[in-house]
Amino acid sequence: MTVSTIEVAIISPPLRNSSDPEAEFKMHAPRAEERETWWDQWCLAAAAIACWLLLALGFGLDHLLAVPHSLVLICYVGAYLTGGSFAARKAFSDLRHGHANIDLLMITSGMVTPISTC
Repeated sequence: MTVSTIEVAIISPPLRNSSDPEAEFKMHAPRAEERETWWDQWCLAAAAIACWLLLALGFGLDHLLAVPHSLVLICYVGAYLTGGSFAARKAFSDLRHGHANIDLLMITSGMVTPISTC
C-alpha cells in the first residue's frame, strides 16, 4: 500500500503597509456589497414572529372579543401569507431553475387545501 502526500502552498499577498496594524484585517474584510445585512440574517425570524403574533391576535379576537369576523379573517390571512412568503419565493425561484424542493410541495398543498374545502 502506497501513501501519497499532497503539498499545499499557501500564498498570502504581502501587506501593503506593515506599519498599519489593521492592514491584514482590511484586506480580508468583506466588501460592503458582500456583507450580510440585518434583514438578511433575521428575515425568517421576523416573519415567524409576525406570523405567530397575527395568529395569536386572530385567535384572541375570535374567542375573547366581539369583533367582526372579517377582522379575524384578515389576521388569519396575514399570518398565512407572512409565514409562507419567504418559502414561496425560494420555492418558485428553484422551480424557475428546474429544481423542485419540499417547500414547493408544502406551498402547493397549502394553496390547494383551502380551495378544495370550499
